[in-house]
Amino acid sequence: MKKEWTHSIFYTILLTVIWLFVNRSTGGSLFYLDALFFVALYFLFFTYGKPATSQWLKNYCDVRRVRILFFPTLLLVIYYIYGIIHGQPIFDGPMLLVPFLVYFPSLMVSVFEQKGSEVHKSDMFTLWFFLFPITLVDLPFKSNLPIDGVSLESVFRMVVMLASIHAFVVLRGLKDVGFFPEFSWKKLATTTWVWLLYIGVIFAVGFAVKFIQYAGYENVDWVWVEKMATKSIKIFFHTAIFEELFFRGYFQNMLCKQLDKNFQHKKYWLIGSVTMVAISLLTGYGMEGSMQWFPALVSVIIMGFAYYLAQRFPALQATYLGMAIASIVFGLVHFHSGSIIFVGFASVAGWAYGYVYYRTKNVFYAALIHTLVNSSAPWFGLELMK
Repeated sequence: MKKEWTHSIFYTILLTVIWLFVNRSTGGSLFYLDALFFVALYFLFFTYGKPATSQWLKNYCDVRRVRILFFPTLLLVIYYIYGIIHGQPIFDGPMLLVPFLVYFPSLMVSVFEQKGSEVHKSDMFTLWFFLFPITLVDLPFKSNLPIDGVSLESVFRMVVMLASIHAFVVLRGLKDVGFFPEFSWKKLATTTWVWLLYIGVIFAVGFAVKFIQYAGYENVDWVWVEKMATKSIKIFFHTAIFEELFFRGYFQNMLCKQLDKNFQHKKYWLIGSVTMVAISLLTGYGMEGSMQWFPALVSVIIMGFAYYLAQRFPALQATYLGMAIASIVFGLVHFHSGSIIFVGFASVAGWAYGYVYYRTKNVFYAALIHTLVNSSAPWFGLELMK
């Protein structure tokens, strides 16, 4: 565990230096106070999901049941102190939902008392009942870190992610979540070639359907490079990590394990395919614009490709079906973008992210390819059309 903590300290220091650099024009006593929150939260962020640390914490919590609430309470205290310092309305309206979000997953895991690697329906219920309020509720409390400046992530979302790790990884003991940074040349190579293959296919199709066009560059200098690099780092920590933890580390991971318990070949493939295509059709025709059939077509292609792979590798039937369903759902939840083509491409991207997660068993590598994909268009001077 000492080695894990040493690595976490290194990553925390490195990220803090980057954060201070991009916020070098920000000052004041509150900013340096925010820096203390930044260091504390990101040390927990880089540490809490590591195997030895999470096992030690699990053993600690197993001694007395009341201990399962210690860490969620700490997170809630950090959140409220941050809000009070910045004069935020911590007890107004939707803010009363925050204690529920922080305590709910740990209490549910404690109530069901599911243990071991086998995933149960209660695990999936807890995940979605926890996730929906997070994505649907608009909180009045501004918790960017720092409040004024370049924020990589908000205190609220970090608290929510850490609360979920405490529940699913520490208390529940869910295997293969992989929420910790690690360096591996092999995993980096896997991430890179999957990204290159994805952008090659998507750029070709995108140009063909006029969804992508070359916009060129303006004033490419060090200021532009810093701006783009900062944007990519923000994508990694604000968008990619959050989405990959919940969609790959939890949803895909749980779904594949649950399907694998008693895989019924024809039944599962038929139900999965019909359901995904039907939902894709409803989503597409519920959006404005042309090509409403495109998300459904992408779903058919993904399910067909997954089925082909499953026939070649029968031992991985549940894995490929789970990846296909998770990737399609991932794409469909991007309907808020307003672009039908984007929804279809997001489903294909979901497959790429899911494959990297499957190969690496690490959320951070799935987040890395997610970041590379989201950053590709501006870095290559491309523009996505609606």
